[in-house]
Amino acid sequence: MTSLRLPRVSSALMLALLVAGCQHTVTTVEAPSGPASPPHAGPVLVQAPGPWGIYFDLDQVELKPEAAPILDLVVATYGRFGRSAIVVSGHGDTTGSSPYNLQLGQRRAEAVKAYLVAKGIAPNFVSTNTDGEEDPLIPTPDEVKEQRNRRVEISFTPA
Repeated sequence: MTSLRLPRVSSALMLALLVAGCQHTVTTVEAPSGPASPPHAGPVLVQAPGPWGIYFDLDQVELKPEAAPILDLVVATYGRFGRSAIVVSGHGDTTGSSPYNLQLGQRRAEAVKAYLVAKGIAPNFVSTNTDGEEDPLIPTPDEVKEQRNRRVEISFTPA
């Protein structure tokens, strides 16, 4: 998981991050005491929000209606989180050939990227990739229809 080191923030800001519902994890890391202490003691480690996942119907790339609120949360979080890159990874289940599922996963990732760009995120901050059927959430034998494997995962990384 990607993390950023930030200066110490107030407890009110940490509470605001947690209440925002953006899956932020805030951990205070205390500097060691003694002569070897760095001059800026007490940094706060804030992990990047996410990942988020959306699911697709069999052999489809169209976004389902329930994907919109999740993707809107990604857009809102991006606006609050700052200059990060967004990685969109497409996946498929084991129905069909492996080469076909690689292409299908890429098309799903591109559909999500198009939504994010349409909502105002610059295209150069969104990268896409695909694992096809090679990284299943739920391992299955070939030709098994598993909706949880037909997904796109969205995560943030430092820009």
